[in-house]
Amino acid sequence: MALNTKEVRIKVSKILCETNIDNPPVPIETIAKQLGIQVQFELLPNKLSGLLYREDKKVKPIIGVNSLHPEVRQRFTIAHEIGHFILHNEPVHVDREYDVKFRDPNSSLANNDSEIEANKFAAEILMPINFLKKDIDNRDINIPDDDFIEFLAQSYEVSMQAMIYRLQNLDYISKVEK
Repeated sequence: MALNTKEVRIKVSKILCETNIDNPPVPIETIAKQLGIQVQFELLPNKLSGLLYREDKKVKPIIGVNSLHPEVRQRFTIAHEIGHFILHNEPVHVDREYDVKFRDPNSSLANNDSEIEANKFAAEILMPINFLKKDIDNRDINIPDDDFIEFLAQSYEVSMQAMIYRLQNLDYISKVEK
């Protein structure tokens, strides 16, 4: 059963509170480290953004990130994989002993509950609703001519696409702009 946005938001709020993060950009690698996750940048096939390796409780989990991808993509990948780490305890067994969650082209499609949840988690932690409310403060935002969206994306260290999706999902801008 998929977690709803409110449940994901509560988990993210707890992490941000425990790590004393209250403004953008969210230091996602620091959060991974504080959660006991090692982040490792590697040359991966272009279609593979990242993966979460979690063998067992005795071995430190590792998030592998494609070092060839843009920094904003790497940040989203780390946040997405932390989402899998926090939200999903069900193992995917590979070679009978490894729990691996791959970030791949299907991850962005809305056809897999765990991928949808990990994407929600990534958006919530990189662009927390409370931070955005404070930054937007009753401003009118329009696509594509608003430099403010670009300013927000740069401030939060996310892609323009990620910021637009986030603002749409929070109803700050409509999903269809003419």
